[in-house]
Amino acid sequence: SWRYCLDKQLRAAGAHFDLVGTRDDLFDNIESVQGSQAYADRDFDRDHDAVWGGSLQEAQGHIREHVLAEQPNVLLVLLGTNDLTFFTDAPHSEQSLRVLIGNARAANDQLSFVVGRVLPKRGADAKFVAAASDLNELFTTVATELGSARSPIAIAHTDEGYDTTLDSFDGVHPSASGEQRIAAAFSDALSASLHIGAPVARPL
Repeated sequence: SWRYCLDKQLRAAGAHFDLVGTRDDLFDNIESVQGSQAYADRDFDRDHDAVWGGSLQEAQGHIREHVLAEQPNVLLVLLGTNDLTFFTDAPHSEQSLRVLIGNARAANDQLSFVVGRVLPKRGADAKFVAAASDLNELFTTVATELGSARSPIAIAHTDEGYDTTLDSFDGVHPSASGEQRIAAAFSDALSASLHIGAPVARPL
């Protein structure tokens, strides 16, 4: 879980924070069920709003309800891979992000956002590679067009330096080093754009 790494990075930077969300579990990818509490180290803030297999297409529908329930100040978004793999294309995924942002703001019009870029996949076909590149550019367009002083939108460069051999355990899902890299990208964006925490020193 990159949330574990983010927690440790923010604590090391002296940030005061409270991770929130509708759940505190893991997906058990051996038994293929949600609800596992088999954390190797439970000493971190485990609240989150992520699900295995999540997508922008799905999240846009429930984000308003979840923001109302949990009252976050900052929404961290790392979605898009499953949209492009299973559901749709880059332009439709961009629209899903725009709807997600609008629905989240309907619950809190001062909400800040950090949107992670779509990660590469080992052995991906040319169609996915092109769509991921397009969607990452569209994420920046959305951030520029919809971001404001009242509700800023930052981009986390989660794909920067991401090696699908070293940073994933199956070519798609992050390994321990991938989790550190994703968390560091969010830490960097939180620090640079929202003055939360500090940039993470490299090499990781």
